[in-house]
Amino acid sequence: MSCRPHGRILRRSVVVFGFGLLFSVVPLPVLHFETESVGAVEDVPTVTAMTAAQIDAARAATGEPVGADRVVAADDSAGEFSAIGFTFDSEPTAPVLVRVRDADGNLGRWQALETDDGEGPDAGSAEAGRSGTAPLWVGSGTGYEVSLGAGDAVGAKVVTVRDELRRVTADSTPVAGAATPPPFGIRTRDVWGARAPLSTSYASTVKLAVVHHSDSGNSYGPGDVPGILRSIQAFHMDGRGWSDIAYNFVVDKFGTVWEGRGGGIDRPVIGAHAMGFNTGSVGVMVIGDYTQATPTAAALESVSTVIGWKMAQHLADPAGTVAFTSGGSTKYPAGQLLY
Repeated sequence: MSCRPHGRILRRSVVVFGFGLLFSVVPLPVLHFETESVGAVEDVPTVTAMTAAQIDAARAATGEPVGADRVVAADDSAGEFSAIGFTFDSEPTAPVLVRVRDADGNLGRWQALETDDGEGPDAGSAEAGRSGTAPLWVGSGTGYEVSLGAGDAVGAKVVTVRDELRRVTADSTPVAGAATPPPFGIRTRDVWGARAPLSTSYASTVKLAVVHHSDSGNSYGPGDVPGILRSIQAFHMDGRGWSDIAYNFVVDKFGTVWEGRGGGIDRPVIGAHAMGFNTGSVGVMVIGDYTQATPTAAALESVSTVIGWKMAQHLADPAGTVAFTSGGSTKYPAGQLLY
Protein backbone atom coordinates (compact mmCIF):
# COMPACT_ATOMS: atom_id res chain seq x y z
CA MET A 1 0.00 0.00 0.00
CA SER A 2 1.45 3.36 -1.05
CA CYS A 3 1.76 6.35 1.32
CA ARG A 4 2.61 8.93 -1.32
CA PRO A 5 -0.78 10.76 -1.35
CA HIS A 6 -0.54 11.15 2.41
CA GLY A 7 2.99 12.58 2.00
CA ARG A 8 1.81 15.14 -0.55
CA ILE A 9 -0.99 16.23 1.79
CA LEU A 10 1.50 16.58 4.62
CA ARG A 11 3.85 18.70 2.48
CA ARG A 12 0.97 20.93 1.38
CA SER A 13 -0.02 21.37 5.01
CA VAL A 14 3.53 22.40 5.85
CA VAL A 15 3.56 24.94 3.00
CA VAL A 16 0.20 26.40 4.05
CA PHE A 17 1.38 26.56 7.65
CA GLY A 18 4.57 28.28 6.49
CA PHE A 19 2.65 30.98 4.61
CA GLY A 20 0.36 31.46 7.59
CA LEU A 21 3.36 31.87 9.87
CA LEU A 22 4.93 34.36 7.43
CA PHE A 23 1.75 36.46 7.27
CA SER A 24 1.50 36.49 11.05
CA VAL A 25 5.05 37.89 11.34
CA VAL A 26 5.28 40.27 8.33
CA PRO A 27 2.66 43.08 8.45
CA LEU A 28 0.70 43.54 5.26
CA PRO A 29 -0.08 46.96 3.80
CA VAL A 30 -3.58 48.20 4.62
CA LEU A 31 -5.65 49.58 1.75
CA HIS A 32 -8.24 52.17 2.61
CA PHE A 33 -10.02 55.18 1.14
CA GLU A 34 -9.54 58.72 2.38
CA THR A 35 -10.45 62.22 1.25
CA GLU A 36 -7.66 64.17 -0.44
CA SER A 37 -7.93 67.81 -1.46
CA VAL A 38 -6.36 68.82 -4.77
CA GLY A 39 -6.20 72.13 -6.58
CA ALA A 40 -7.30 72.42 -10.21
CA VAL A 41 -5.41 75.21 -12.00
CA GLU A 42 -6.98 76.87 -15.06
CA ASP A 43 -6.72 80.15 -16.93
CA VAL A 44 -9.14 82.81 -15.75
CA PRO A 45 -12.07 82.85 -18.21
CA THR A 46 -12.45 85.57 -20.83
CA VAL A 47 -12.76 88.96 -19.16
CA THR A 48 -15.05 91.89 -19.97
CA ALA A 49 -14.91 95.48 -18.75
CA MET A 50 -16.91 96.23 -15.62
CA THR A 51 -19.60 98.89 -15.86
CA ALA A 52 -19.58 101.89 -13.56
CA ALA A 53 -22.55 100.42 -11.66
CA GLN A 54 -20.73 97.10 -11.16
CA ILE A 55 -17.63 98.88 -9.89
CA ASP A 56 -19.68 100.96 -7.45
CA ALA A 57 -21.38 97.82 -6.14
CA ALA A 58 -18.06 96.01 -5.65
CA ARG A 59 -16.55 99.05 -3.94
CA ALA A 60 -19.55 99.37 -1.60
CA ALA A 61 -19.50 95.66 -0.71
CA THR A 62 -15.82 95.41 0.10
CA GLY A 63 -14.70 98.91 1.08
CA GLU A 64 -11.70 98.37 -1.18
CA PRO A 65 -10.24 101.19 -3.34
CA VAL A 66 -11.64 99.74 -6.56
CA GLY A 67 -10.55 101.87 -9.52
CA ALA A 68 -12.23 102.43 -12.85
CA ASP A 69 -9.96 100.17 -14.92
CA ARG A 70 -11.56 96.88 -13.88
CA VAL A 71 -12.52 93.66 -15.65
CA VAL A 72 -14.73 90.77 -14.62
CA ALA A 73 -14.81 87.07 -15.52
CA ALA A 74 -17.26 84.35 -14.57
CA ASP A 75 -17.60 80.58 -14.61
CA ASP A 76 -20.97 79.14 -13.64
CA SER A 77 -20.02 75.56 -14.50
CA ALA A 78 -16.84 75.18 -12.48
CA GLY A 79 -18.14 72.11 -10.64
CA GLU A 80 -18.25 71.77 -6.87
CA PHE A 81 -15.24 73.17 -5.01
CA SER A 82 -14.40 73.90 -1.37
CA ALA A 83 -11.96 76.79 -1.80
CA ILE A 84 -10.85 79.24 -4.46
CA GLY A 85 -7.86 81.48 -5.06
CA PHE A 86 -5.92 83.12 -7.88
CA THR A 87 -2.30 83.28 -9.01
CA PHE A 88 -0.46 85.82 -11.15
CA ASP A 89 2.78 86.36 -13.00
CA SER A 90 3.59 89.15 -10.52
CA GLU A 91 1.96 90.63 -7.44
CA PRO A 92 -1.40 92.25 -8.34
CA THR A 93 -1.48 96.03 -8.37
CA ALA A 94 -5.24 96.29 -7.69
CA PRO A 95 -7.62 94.50 -5.28
CA VAL A 96 -8.68 90.97 -6.22
CA LEU A 97 -12.40 90.47 -5.61
CA VAL A 98 -14.42 87.28 -5.86
CA ARG A 99 -17.97 86.15 -5.23
CA VAL A 100 -19.07 82.53 -5.23
CA ARG A 101 -22.24 80.81 -6.43
CA ASP A 102 -23.64 78.22 -4.00
CA ALA A 103 -25.33 74.89 -4.72
CA ASP A 104 -28.73 76.62 -5.01
CA GLY A 105 -27.43 78.95 -7.70
CA ASN A 106 -27.27 82.03 -5.47
CA LEU A 107 -24.37 84.41 -6.05
CA GLY A 108 -22.79 85.63 -2.81
CA ARG A 109 -21.34 89.03 -1.95
CA TRP A 110 -18.07 90.37 -3.25
CA GLN A 111 -15.08 89.57 -1.04
CA ALA A 112 -11.55 90.89 -1.25
CA LEU A 113 -8.75 88.32 -1.22
CA GLU A 114 -5.53 89.09 0.59
CA THR A 115 -2.50 89.48 -1.66
CA ASP A 116 0.93 89.78 -0.09
CA ASP A 117 3.96 88.10 -1.60
CA GLY A 118 5.81 88.86 1.63
CA GLU A 119 3.92 85.92 3.11
CA GLY A 120 5.53 83.13 1.16
CA PRO A 121 8.74 81.17 0.62
CA ASP A 122 12.15 82.80 0.63
CA ALA A 123 13.24 84.38 -2.64
CA GLY A 124 15.48 82.06 -4.59
CA SER A 125 14.32 78.95 -2.75
CA ALA A 126 13.04 75.88 -4.56
CA GLU A 127 9.50 76.84 -3.51
CA ALA A 128 9.55 80.35 -4.97
CA GLY A 129 6.97 80.52 -7.76
CA ARG A 130 3.93 82.48 -8.88
CA SER A 131 2.39 85.33 -6.98
CA GLY A 132 -1.06 84.72 -5.57
CA THR A 133 -3.91 85.49 -3.21
CA ALA A 134 -4.79 83.75 0.00
CA PRO A 135 -7.25 80.90 -0.63
CA LEU A 136 -10.87 81.54 0.31
CA TRP A 137 -12.61 78.55 1.91
CA VAL A 138 -16.27 78.48 0.85
CA GLY A 139 -17.36 75.00 1.96
CA SER A 140 -19.29 74.27 -1.22
CA GLY A 141 -19.28 76.44 -4.31
CA THR A 142 -20.37 75.68 -7.88
CA GLY A 143 -19.38 78.85 -9.74
CA TYR A 144 -17.73 82.23 -9.27
CA GLU A 145 -17.16 85.74 -10.56
CA VAL A 146 -13.78 87.44 -10.20
CA SER A 147 -12.98 91.14 -10.57
CA LEU A 148 -9.42 92.19 -11.35
CA GLY A 149 -7.44 95.20 -12.39
CA ALA A 150 -7.22 95.11 -16.19
CA GLY A 151 -3.45 94.75 -16.13
CA ASP A 152 -3.51 91.98 -13.51
CA ALA A 153 -5.82 89.82 -15.63
CA VAL A 154 -3.06 89.03 -18.12
CA GLY A 155 -1.73 85.57 -17.27
CA ALA A 156 -4.04 85.20 -14.24
CA LYS A 157 -5.06 81.69 -13.22
CA VAL A 158 -7.85 80.40 -10.99
CA VAL A 159 -7.29 77.56 -8.52
CA THR A 160 -10.35 75.66 -7.31
CA VAL A 161 -9.84 73.08 -4.59
CA ARG A 162 -11.88 69.88 -4.73
CA ASP A 163 -12.11 66.87 -2.44
CA GLU A 164 -11.48 63.49 -4.04
CA LEU A 165 -11.89 60.04 -2.52
CA ARG A 166 -8.72 58.08 -3.25
CA ARG A 167 -7.46 54.65 -2.35
CA VAL A 168 -4.20 54.87 -0.43
CA THR A 169 -1.85 52.35 1.13
CA ALA A 170 -0.99 52.79 4.78
CA ASP A 171 1.92 51.03 6.44
CA SER A 172 0.53 48.85 9.22
CA THR A 173 3.91 48.56 10.95
CA PRO A 174 3.78 50.19 14.39
CA VAL A 175 6.10 53.19 14.61
CA ALA A 176 8.14 53.49 17.78
CA GLY A 177 6.91 56.39 19.89
CA ALA A 178 3.83 57.05 17.75
CA ALA A 179 1.57 56.46 20.73
CA THR A 180 3.26 59.25 22.71
CA PRO A 181 0.80 62.16 22.99
CA PRO A 182 2.09 65.32 21.27
CA PRO A 183 2.47 68.39 23.51
CA PHE A 184 -0.72 70.22 24.46
CA GLY A 185 -2.86 67.75 22.56
CA ILE A 186 -1.69 68.98 19.14
CA ARG A 187 -3.72 67.35 16.36
CA THR A 188 -1.25 65.76 13.99
CA ARG A 189 -1.30 65.80 10.19
CA ASP A 190 -2.95 62.40 9.87
CA VAL A 191 -5.99 63.74 11.74
CA TRP A 192 -6.75 66.36 9.10
CA GLY A 193 -5.71 64.19 6.13
CA ALA A 194 -2.58 66.03 5.04
CA ARG A 195 -0.84 65.08 1.84
CA ALA A 196 2.81 64.07 2.11
CA PRO A 197 5.20 67.01 1.64
CA LEU A 198 7.16 67.15 -1.60
CA SER A 199 10.29 68.02 0.36
CA THR A 200 11.34 69.22 3.80
CA SER A 201 14.11 71.60 4.82
CA TYR A 202 15.46 72.35 8.28
CA ALA A 203 17.15 75.30 9.97
CA SER A 204 19.70 74.98 12.76
CA THR A 205 17.39 76.52 15.37
CA VAL A 206 14.26 78.62 15.93
CA LYS A 207 14.49 82.10 17.45
CA LEU A 208 11.52 83.99 15.98
CA ALA A 209 7.74 83.44 15.78
CA VAL A 210 5.46 84.94 13.12
CA VAL A 211 1.67 84.91 13.59
CA HIS A 212 -0.75 85.09 10.64
CA HIS A 213 -4.48 84.76 10.00
CA SER A 214 -6.03 82.87 7.11
CA ASP A 215 -8.10 85.89 5.95
CA SER A 216 -11.09 83.58 5.49
CA GLY A 217 -14.47 83.49 7.22
CA ASN A 218 -15.03 83.16 10.95
CA SER A 219 -18.29 81.21 10.81
CA TYR A 220 -16.76 77.74 10.52
CA GLY A 221 -17.51 74.89 12.94
CA PRO A 222 -15.13 72.38 14.55
CA GLY A 223 -15.94 69.77 11.91
CA ASP A 224 -14.96 72.15 9.10
CA VAL A 225 -11.35 72.59 10.26
CA PRO A 226 -9.80 69.47 8.64
CA GLY A 227 -11.30 70.44 5.28
CA ILE A 228 -10.09 74.03 5.65
CA LEU A 229 -6.56 72.80 6.34
CA ARG A 230 -6.64 70.43 3.36
CA SER A 231 -7.86 73.25 1.10
CA ILE A 232 -5.06 75.58 2.22
CA GLN A 233 -2.47 72.86 1.68
CA ALA A 234 -3.86 72.03 -1.78
CA PHE A 235 -3.81 75.69 -2.82
CA HIS A 236 -0.24 76.13 -1.58
CA MET A 237 1.02 72.95 -3.25
CA ASP A 238 -0.96 72.86 -6.50
CA GLY A 239 -1.63 76.55 -7.03
CA ARG A 240 1.53 78.17 -5.70
CA GLY A 241 3.97 75.30 -6.29
CA TRP A 242 5.10 75.05 -2.67
CA SER A 243 6.22 71.80 -1.07
CA ASP A 244 3.56 71.74 1.67
CA ILE A 245 1.21 73.95 3.65
CA ALA A 246 3.11 77.14 4.48
CA TYR A 247 2.65 77.28 8.26
CA ASN A 248 4.28 75.17 10.96
CA PHE A 249 1.23 75.27 13.24
CA VAL A 250 -2.41 76.23 12.85
CA VAL A 251 -4.80 77.32 15.60
CA ASP A 252 -8.58 77.43 15.15
CA LYS A 253 -10.97 79.77 16.95
CA PHE A 254 -11.83 77.01 19.42
CA GLY A 255 -8.24 76.91 20.65
CA THR A 256 -7.27 73.61 19.03
CA VAL A 257 -3.65 73.44 17.86
CA TRP A 258 -2.97 71.58 14.61
CA GLU A 259 0.32 70.40 13.14
CA GLY A 260 0.95 72.25 9.90
CA ARG A 261 4.01 71.73 7.71
CA GLY A 262 5.42 68.23 7.98
CA GLY A 263 8.85 67.29 9.21
CA GLY A 264 8.52 67.07 12.97
CA ILE A 265 6.63 69.12 15.54
CA ASP A 266 9.74 69.66 17.67
CA ARG A 267 12.20 70.21 14.77
CA PRO A 268 13.17 73.56 13.13
CA VAL A 269 11.23 72.97 9.90
CA ILE A 270 11.55 75.84 7.41
CA GLY A 271 8.12 77.13 6.40
CA ALA A 272 6.87 79.34 3.55
CA HIS A 273 5.04 82.02 5.51
CA ALA A 274 7.41 85.01 5.85
CA MET A 275 9.65 85.78 2.88
CA GLY A 276 13.17 86.49 4.01
CA PHE A 277 12.48 85.23 7.54
CA ASN A 278 11.45 81.60 7.10
CA THR A 279 14.79 80.13 8.12
CA GLY A 280 14.96 80.16 11.91
CA SER A 281 11.34 81.13 12.49
CA VAL A 282 8.12 79.30 13.33
CA GLY A 283 4.90 80.29 11.54
CA VAL A 284 1.57 80.04 13.39
CA MET A 285 -1.65 80.75 11.52
CA VAL A 286 -5.04 81.40 13.14
CA ILE A 287 -8.00 80.35 10.98
CA GLY A 288 -10.29 83.31 10.34
CA ASP A 289 -10.30 86.96 9.33
CA TYR A 290 -9.08 89.20 12.13
CA THR A 291 -8.69 92.42 10.18
CA GLN A 292 -11.67 93.78 12.11
CA ALA A 293 -12.67 90.98 14.49
CA THR A 294 -10.79 90.08 17.67
CA PRO A 295 -9.44 86.53 18.01
CA THR A 296 -11.06 84.40 20.67
CA ALA A 297 -9.43 84.08 24.08
CA ALA A 298 -9.02 80.34 23.42
CA ALA A 299 -7.16 81.01 20.17
CA LEU A 300 -4.86 83.60 21.75
CA GLU A 301 -4.05 81.28 24.64
CA SER A 302 -3.19 78.43 22.28
CA VAL A 303 -1.01 80.68 20.09
CA SER A 304 0.99 81.83 23.11
CA THR A 305 1.24 78.28 24.44
CA VAL A 306 2.55 76.70 21.26
CA ILE A 307 5.00 79.55 20.63
CA GLY A 308 6.26 79.40 24.21
CA TRP A 309 6.77 75.65 23.94
CA LYS A 310 8.49 75.94 20.53
CA MET A 311 10.84 78.63 21.80
CA ALA A 312 11.68 76.56 24.87
CA GLN A 313 12.60 73.62 22.63
CA HIS A 314 15.32 75.81 21.11
CA LEU A 315 16.34 77.69 24.27
CA ALA A 316 14.90 81.00 23.07
CA ASP A 317 13.08 83.50 25.29
CA PRO A 318 9.58 84.03 23.84
CA ALA A 319 9.35 87.39 25.64
CA GLY A 320 12.81 88.54 24.59
CA THR A 321 14.11 90.69 21.74
CA VAL A 322 15.90 89.06 18.84
CA ALA A 323 18.03 90.49 16.05
CA PHE A 324 17.08 88.95 12.71
CA THR A 325 18.69 89.59 9.33
CA SER A 326 16.33 89.61 6.35
CA GLY A 327 17.07 87.13 3.62
CA GLY A 328 15.38 89.46 1.14
CA SER A 329 11.67 90.15 0.60
CA THR A 330 9.25 92.58 -0.99
CA LYS A 331 9.36 94.66 2.20
CA TYR A 332 12.86 94.23 3.60
CA PRO A 333 15.97 94.01 1.39
CA ALA A 334 18.47 91.24 1.97
CA GLY A 335 20.87 92.05 4.78
CA GLN A 336 18.59 94.49 6.62
CA LEU A 337 18.80 93.92 10.37
CA LEU A 338 15.49 93.94 12.24
CA TYR A 339 14.69 93.71 15.95
